[in-house]
Amino acid sequence: MSRLRIAVKFDDAETARHVTDRLEFVGERVVPVADVGRLPDDVGAVFTDGDATPEDRALPTIKLGRATEPSVERDGVVATLSLPLQLNELLSALHAAAQFRDQQGFDWPQVEKESLRFADLVGTSPRMAAVREAMGKVAARDVTVLIRGESGTGKEIVARALHRASHRSDGPFVPLNVGAIPAELLESELFGHEKGAFTGALGSKPGRIEMANGGTLFLDEIDELPMPMQLRLLRALQERSIERVGGNTAIKCNVRAIAATHRDLEEMTRVGDFREDLYYRLNVFPIVLPTLRERAGDIGALIAALSADVAARQGVSVRFDASAVAAFERYSWPGNVRELASLIERMAIAHPGGIVGAERLPARIGAAANDASVRDAGLIRTHGDSLIDPDRPPALPVNGIDLKDYLERLERSLIRQALDDTDCVVARAADRLHIRRTTLVEKMRKYGLQRSDAA
Repeated sequence: MSRLRIAVKFDDAETARHVTDRLEFVGERVVPVADVGRLPDDVGAVFTDGDATPEDRALPTIKLGRATEPSVERDGVVATLSLPLQLNELLSALHAAAQFRDQQGFDWPQVEKESLRFADLVGTSPRMAAVREAMGKVAARDVTVLIRGESGTGKEIVARALHRASHRSDGPFVPLNVGAIPAELLESELFGHEKGAFTGALGSKPGRIEMANGGTLFLDEIDELPMPMQLRLLRALQERSIERVGGNTAIKCNVRAIAATHRDLEEMTRVGDFREDLYYRLNVFPIVLPTLRERAGDIGALIAALSADVAARQGVSVRFDASAVAAFERYSWPGNVRELASLIERMAIAHPGGIVGAERLPARIGAAANDASVRDAGLIRTHGDSLIDPDRPPALPVNGIDLKDYLERLERSLIRQALDDTDCVVARAADRLHIRRTTLVEKMRKYGLQRSDAA
């Protein structure tokens, strides 16, 4: 649905847990509440078995009960579901909730809008945890940072986040994509120029370094900087001063430099394509961003955040079923998060308010859902974030975990999914789980799950 939370209120603890498991399974954020009359600002929908509806603002409500035709105009109920929750019915209800918010002109909290701008930092994978840890160590320190990563991994977003967390946050953040500036204009763009410095210089102009005084200068694709200007940049960073093109006056510039590249600068220095002294000046603190294929466990959370971003900007919502998510997690994503964001926006525009399956995705991506490796890899879903490989379990939380409770919740969730997928036929569900039928019956009794008479 979005990075907004869903308020859940049920008197029965087992029902509350079942609903919470299902919502987290499809990537939603849940907050239990005792009273739906007053809710936190970041709540975007209510799921309850009671008759009360939110009083402070118009929010969509999903209820448990008999499937009847609700009066949306009267009480905001967008769907009535029965237990056990079926995945497709739940997705449809969540879509209806998103559409209701859009129709009501839902006022997205400012903190939500702000967080969506940093969607590339979403995720709990070990690789992203390492990036956050590195950012936390260097953000407040006035040292040069070199960000390495493939195109589309979010290098500028990380640079902006470092600037916001630094003591220079009140100063300017000045980006420059070195590779996008023609070589004959790059010197003036970086260092500025004086009137008459060259043909067409009708007045004086400050360069990006000068503009970044007191703040942060972000140099993307630093590997494209011509060799003669590499020396000028090195001196500017060391002496904290520059001279404009055509000028002879030193201008003090107190800037923090953050550079980014998708190439191996160390190798470039070895073959003579990049100055070794500039490389060491920039590489004071390196941060390496993982590719999306290296953090596939974050795709579920990224889908939620990026879909919410599209909903906030374009006013259209879209959801992806299990086959689409499986395809996303098997696709190699050469364009990384930028490619994922572009695809989600395209799907939202092409299928507004719809549920997109693998068959609606571009062929290069949708084909992954039918790959035998998806069917046979034994992938499991936990905490509603994404599919993860049992051989690469989630990182242990800093404060530890109740392992018994965690494993029981995981086992209960997988059993429910197997029963749902097989219409509660116990024998078939046992085959899906690769256990004996009698073993499954015992586990169902343990967790209070219903069995089908057809089994």
